[in-house]
Amino acid sequence: MEMGQGYSVRLDDIKVFQDASGAWVQESYVTVIKSGEVKGSGVLRMVEHRHTPFIIRGGSDVYGIFMGIQHQSGRALAFFSFKIMPFVNLIWVGVLLLIVGMTGVIYLDTSGKKTESQPRREEEWL
Repeated sequence: MEMGQGYSVRLDDIKVFQDASGAWVQESYVTVIKSGEVKGSGVLRMVEHRHTPFIIRGGSDVYGIFMGIQHQSGRALAFFSFKIMPFVNLIWVGVLLLIVGMTGVIYLDTSGKKTESQPRREEEWL
């Protein structure tokens, strides 16, 4: 299944079973591929109506959710939702640079001048 931006998803296996608590579990095993190279693989899971997301981190994060299986005309249809979030790691680099910059502004005095805060006299306000 093609996702765009050179990414594709390969469905390796689907399992449906009942867990120890009696809840129905649907699992799909997928592999994410970019330009012919495997970027990651994992399990997307849906227990009753709760979804477990699947995240592959890298230069671009890939988020996947297994929406479930629906039976129509003797066929089983599996539904997925995948999103590609490019440059997510650059946001963290930007936050780090902001923290370093603000720390420098707060703690480093580059002018060498002493500043004193003095209250203004009343006549200066008039």
